Amino acid sequence: MTKFRTLIFCALAIATPGANSSEAWVPEVNFQLEDADYIRTLTWVSGFGYALDAIGRITIEHNQTRVFCTPVDGYIGSKELLEILNAKFAGQTITSEEATVEIMDKLPSRYPCE
Repeated sequence: MTKFRTLIFCALAIATPGANSSEAWVPEVNFQLEDADYIRTLTWVSGFGYALDAIGRITIEHNQTRVFCTPVDGYIGSKELLEILNAKFAGQTITSEEATVEIMDKLPSRYPCE
């Protein structure tokens, strides 16, 4: 399990767009996601980011109306999602549904379609 945690942490730190190569981003979680520990929370956030990327690609491919547009590089990272959740829910215990609503509410202003 320790190897898995290290792998997840490294993947999140490395895969963050815009990260300066001289400084490593350390994910900070200021909320409690249901009964998840730190690693399970990061895994949920990372998976949610991958789902958002898939949603963004599907709407583009099928010419559907889009609520948000993924960045030019096509990636919404865990850093951005944690910023959204930390800003709204610092010090609180939340459900995955509450997290989803908040992320989906903030995406159009962070990633508007032009």
